[in-house]
Amino acid sequence: MRENITSHVPTDIILTDLPRPTLTVEPQSSVLTGDTVFLRCSLDQTLGGWEFLWSKDSNTEYTDTAIKGIDRVSGGGGEYRCRARRGQSYTDYSEPVTVTIHERPKPRVTIKPDQHVFRGERVTLRCDIDAEGVSSWKYNWYKGRTLMVSSKLQEHTVYVTESDAGKYSCHVTETEGSGKSQQSDEVTLTVSKEAQTVLSVSPQTWLTEGDPVTLNCAVTGSSTGWTFSWFTVSSSVNTDKSVRYEPLSDSRRGAGGKHTVSSADLKHTGVYVCRAERGNPAYKTLYSNTQPLWVTDLTLSGSLEALTQSVSLTVCHYWVSMKLSQLPLVLLLISIIHSAHTEDLPRPTLTVEPQSSVFTVFLKCSLDQTLGGWEFLWSKDSNTEDTDAATRAIERVSDGGEYRCRARREQRYTDYSEPVTVTIYERPKPRVIIKPDQHVFRGERVTLRCDIDADGVSSWKYNWFKGVSFMVSSKQEHTVNYVTESDAGKYSCHVTETEGSGVSQHSDEVTLTVSEEAQAVLSVSPQTWLTEGDPVTLNCAVTGSSTGWTFSWFTVSSVNTDESVRYEPLSDSRRGAGGKHTVSSADLKHTGVYVCRAERGNPAYETLYSNKQPLWVTGVSPPVSLIIRPSRTQHFILVSLSLSCEDQSNSDGWTVRRYTERWGRPEDCSSSVWGSQTGSTCTISSTSTSDTGVYWCQSESGEEYHPVNITVHYGVILESPVHPVTEGETLTLRCLYQHASPSILSADFYKDGSLVQNQTTEMIIPTVSKSHEGFYNCKHTARGESPKSWISVRGSRSESQISVLKILTSVLAACPYLLVTVVLIYKCCRMRSKTPDMKLSQLPLVLLLISIIHSGHTEDLPRPTLTVEPQSSVFTVYLRCSLDQTLGGWEFLWSKDSNTEHTDAAIQAIDRVSDGGEYRCRARRGQRYTDYSEPVTVTIHERPKPRVIIKPDQHVFRGERVTLRCDIDADGVSSWKYNWYKGVSFMVSSKLQEHTVYVTESDAGKYSCHVTETEGSGVSQFSDEVTLTVSEEAQTVLSVSPQMWLTEGDPVTLNCAVTGSSTGWTFSWFTVFSINTDYSDRYEPVSDSRRGPGGKHTVSSADLEHTGVYVCRAERGNPAYKTLYSNTQPLWVTGVSPPVSLIIRPNRTQHFTSVSLSLSCEDQSNSDGWTVRRYTERWRGPEDCSSSVWGSQTGSTCTINSTSTSDTGVYWCQSESGEEYHPVNITVHYGVILESPVHPVTEGETLTLRCLYDYVSPPILSADFYKDGSLVQNQTTEMIIPTVSKSHEGFYNCKHTARGESPKSWISVRGSRSESQISVLKILTSVLAACPYLLVTVVLIYKCCRMRSKTPE
Repeated sequence: MRENITSHVPTDIILTDLPRPTLTVEPQSSVLTGDTVFLRCSLDQTLGGWEFLWSKDSNTEYTDTAIKGIDRVSGGGGEYRCRARRGQSYTDYSEPVTVTIHERPKPRVTIKPDQHVFRGERVTLRCDIDAEGVSSWKYNWYKGRTLMVSSKLQEHTVYVTESDAGKYSCHVTETEGSGKSQQSDEVTLTVSKEAQTVLSVSPQTWLTEGDPVTLNCAVTGSSTGWTFSWFTVSSSVNTDKSVRYEPLSDSRRGAGGKHTVSSADLKHTGVYVCRAERGNPAYKTLYSNTQPLWVTDLTLSGSLEALTQSVSLTVCHYWVSMKLSQLPLVLLLISIIHSAHTEDLPRPTLTVEPQSSVFTVFLKCSLDQTLGGWEFLWSKDSNTEDTDAATRAIERVSDGGEYRCRARREQRYTDYSEPVTVTIYERPKPRVIIKPDQHVFRGERVTLRCDIDADGVSSWKYNWFKGVSFMVSSKQEHTVNYVTESDAGKYSCHVTETEGSGVSQHSDEVTLTVSEEAQAVLSVSPQTWLTEGDPVTLNCAVTGSSTGWTFSWFTVSSVNTDESVRYEPLSDSRRGAGGKHTVSSADLKHTGVYVCRAERGNPAYETLYSNKQPLWVTGVSPPVSLIIRPSRTQHFILVSLSLSCEDQSNSDGWTVRRYTERWGRPEDCSSSVWGSQTGSTCTISSTSTSDTGVYWCQSESGEEYHPVNITVHYGVILESPVHPVTEGETLTLRCLYQHASPSILSADFYKDGSLVQNQTTEMIIPTVSKSHEGFYNCKHTARGESPKSWISVRGSRSESQISVLKILTSVLAACPYLLVTVVLIYKCCRMRSKTPDMKLSQLPLVLLLISIIHSGHTEDLPRPTLTVEPQSSVFTVYLRCSLDQTLGGWEFLWSKDSNTEHTDAAIQAIDRVSDGGEYRCRARRGQRYTDYSEPVTVTIHERPKPRVIIKPDQHVFRGERVTLRCDIDADGVSSWKYNWYKGVSFMVSSKLQEHTVYVTESDAGKYSCHVTETEGSGVSQFSDEVTLTVSEEAQTVLSVSPQMWLTEGDPVTLNCAVTGSSTGWTFSWFTVFSINTDYSDRYEPVSDSRRGPGGKHTVSSADLEHTGVYVCRAERGNPAYKTLYSNTQPLWVTGVSPPVSLIIRPNRTQHFTSVSLSLSCEDQSNSDGWTVRRYTERWRGPEDCSSSVWGSQTGSTCTINSTSTSDTGVYWCQSESGEEYHPVNITVHYGVILESPVHPVTEGETLTLRCLYDYVSPPILSADFYKDGSLVQNQTTEMIIPTVSKSHEGFYNCKHTARGESPKSWISVRGSRSESQISVLKILTSVLAACPYLLVTVVLIYKCCRMRSKTPE
């Protein structure tokens, strides 16, 4: 009803004397998509309190601030106007303003001459944009997401190399304004090595005079912008046997790629090539393949000799008129014909190695001759030939088939070899099984099993891996008798034949998870509260694990002497695998506290006992009742509580017992500190929240009856019945608050979490049914929320149980006047028996008298009095409707602001601002109404809401000093009492605004505060909850940007951060020094860093002295709380021209396990005095080779006799004075490794990478090669980059399908020095350093010149 009244407030009252607002647009009314526009609605007046209403395109108004932002506009264009409102007064509308949104222009990139170009071509990138009104743009070019260049020129031109390949886009901005475009779509530029033309003939190369023929010339992989030229091949008479190309006289350079002869003549016989060009200056392709063309007037068939003779005769036919100088051409043509004759060339032999392998074979194409320069061509199943090496690895099932090979040198081909059929079987892949489960617990016995299916192999060797690290070679099963958390990880296996060369694939990894201790969890279904005869099931499960467990159940018994707990096995349960124990019909004896436990394995591993789970069974007609005073299930703290066991015949011999979550076992009231027992009554003199639990009566013989759930809570509680409610009865619930008078609140009532009745002082269910059973609670906006209480409903008794006496009792209780009537009738009948002469006609007179008693009129009814309590409160008031009479049974009707009446209790709480207004009340009993009370006007002010602040941060760490502060803004109140809550639990009350504690993990949670006046009745709202998170120990993380490998002069930044926290920290940096005697570390503060809040320490120009291992630490607060030291972070600085080089033998960065490795410090002059040192992740500190167990040093050479994966790390040379030079990263790996250079590669040099495997001969694999995780070359024995550039820098690795994957290695590329960088001074310095005698000569010449100037004669 209240909503209906407020919604009819007039919305169009306009006062003409109010100022009219002005609407302006900033920065302008015409904008582009993605811009931000601000509309400002201004009023030329000083009064505040205005609300602003906005309308777009004359649509419905909506409220917003005076400045309206349209952020990243897309469809927000239109006509806007605004007006203002204060109370019920409205201004006129402003003048309308139109905002126009234009689509932001999007440029487009074009590449000329084509998107596919070749090394050395001139490429032009052009950025085109269509935008009206803009004459001058600035063009920003991007390659990928990296800005390349900004320019006022629309085109960007470059002579390309392979490093220029990539995705290009542009983005333009106004040079004389703020306009900017969208980013263009990316366009891909592909750069190949050299352009190659291919020449073909159609319809065929053999022609008869008069046939048409076409020469077709095309550029491989490119078709745009080319012009073509054709040539014939002439044999030169030069001594160097070079070839000369003569342009065709009857062909022109053109774009078509075709040269057609409509009618072939004998003169067209010859060998042809073509070439293409494009661009300005012209970029020319290589000459194409040679293409012969034979024109004859004969019909030729038969052998190659006959063909040769026929062609020779054809040529000789024209030789008569030829000059002698043309003889070489004839000979060239005949030699080309003979070049296809293979009788005098050796025939290759194709062999298969090894014969025993069924998973991988090597095909070897051998020639019995000594001449080199052969290319080998392979054909599978008579398909198209492909070129490969003489030895070819076949290891995929799909590669099986019939193979042949032949060889080619220049234009000469051998015959094909005899065919060989290869059948490849799928390499078997083992699988790992973990028993008893993949999720195990500390102390369990775990077995890893490697299963493999492979026909024909009887004996295997099993190799076990954890992650990428080799563990052990063993039998099929590998057992760990007692696992710990360090055994957790990913396990795989790989098997090899013990009597052959067969090798399996690697199995898939299987993850083993190891937790601390196994924990059983016990639950009950359907519920813990039962009535005799109900079924119930105990469910036991192991957290996070479900495989292989058997379960046992126990009851909990207390041992009073030492307060320990004894567990008794259930007599009617068996150990089984199901995890369930069911009781089909619960009995009183089943009341108790239960636990369970699980076990598995041999020997058996047992879990901890589960949580305790109580089970309460109530009798249908218990011999004793537990009576609670006050009679409700929820109670306030710090009050007295009485619990009595009342028997119908005799209450002696009963004891009150209880079970609480705090102690987890039964307790006697008679032998406790929490209560005192007198007879069968237990009294708790001052309740606390720890008294929450289940209470029951226990006989001397140990029988337990009538359990009752009691909750003790601070603040708001629900008043609900202790015992089950019978169907058909009335249920009344109220919401009570300990710190208010009266304690009844007007609140919202909930059932099973859903709102069922709101803002009422009591919730009444007049006729209870079974559907009303559930959990009930109440909630008050300012006071908080009560706990939940279970309301149980039992079935109604049969009609035979409803006696006449009970009916009379109910009727008489409902109407006291009926009692008077019954008494008068009884008296009348007695008088009639004593005076027989009394006539029957007198009976109506008696009934008339009775009816007069019953008749009702309101003239003599009292008028209620309406009072407000308390008068001083401005936040909550209570309206009391009082009647000066003693008869009960009244209903109270309330009216606010003369609106429709509603029924409520005699006392009504008013605590919302919207509930203010004029109130009256009256009362009703039956059909009789009193007059209205005098009206009372109530004004409610908004109750202040405090806010909680946590310092230093909401995320803190164990041991930090944390201060909780409760701030409140309330005028006129000078003194508050602050009440602190953690969750719903009360903590402490204090006059101090701050509460300080040194925290542990148990202090984590949600905190709120609630304040009350110390010298009044004012009460605030509850603050919002603020979450405090407490972690174990603060951990700093140190990282380096841009990278940890540097060259002298590079900038570098150390970044220090606290995991999960960023507020209030100051940071310090340290270098790590190893103390060899006890392997501990010493931390020295960095001399050129200061403690500060930034978390960054920057070195603008790295020097060799900055090489080292760093850590950082943070602190905050007073007294200071300090974090742990961070992870160690090495920093390696390489000199531009180091005085010493670290030489690795074998010369590569990755090495196999169990091999010898030599590291030498080689100086240009003297290699003595140098020591090899290293840093590994295992020890995280520098180690000397000379004083270690991992290597031995002789002179300046360190030797590792047998490498292991723990030798992976950074190695460098250190002088006697402590200077560190030339750090090198070395990786030791089991299995596949990458052969890559140790030192940086210079731009322009050739880089060769190979994939090696220790267990095959030769060790070179045909593998896939990756750069930064992306495939760059597949199935090749070596990856070659002929001309290295800076773009080739990155992480490289290789991968083999069966053997596995190598680690990654960083390939560094250094720039080549330009001639301008080599100064005269450097030349002199180098020469003088190389020849000391020259220095003496220079000095003597200088002296001589000075003497000459002093003595002219």
